[in-house]
Amino acid sequence: MKTQNAFTMTELMITLAIAAILATVALPNMQFLIANNKITTKTNELIRVFSYAKSESILNPTQTIVIEPITSITTDEWGAGWKIGIDADGDNLLSDAEVLKFFEFEDNIIVDQLVYTNPILFERGRVKRMSCDSTCVFIVCNEKHSLKQEITLRRIGKARTKSCDNNNSCHSACS
Repeated sequence: MKTQNAFTMTELMITLAIAAILATVALPNMQFLIANNKITTKTNELIRVFSYAKSESILNPTQTIVIEPITSITTDEWGAGWKIGIDADGDNLLSDAEVLKFFEFEDNIIVDQLVYTNPILFERGRVKRMSCDSTCVFIVCNEKHSLKQEITLRRIGKARTKSCDNNNSCHSACS
């Protein structure tokens, strides 16, 4: 009996066809998973910044901690990143010398503030100034996917998240 040393052309074509079918099914799910991970990462970063600002304002009770978007203080889009620092001159804005930490992102994840409140100020562990009533809402989303995370920042400095999709709606659509 003769031993076989290689694959036949038929076996190779069947294997490639099965691999192509599996890739066609797996690719959309993989894109969904990657988008979900990016949204979750940016949500966790923003919550971490809120927690950091709260703890810094408790450690330094005579100083105001400021969080503002890096793009411009006249925008409600925080997706490019944000900066956090101590307001030494009392103008409620951060100069380059006052910045403690700088967070910058180069992805297509949008962080949208529903009510204009820039900047967010922390003092003695609480949010000192927000133009929204008792809570401030941020939406973290990707305009190519239906996934969203909603972050609610309360005046006491506590942030809470909620996942949103077609079954569980958020305050706003991703734009």
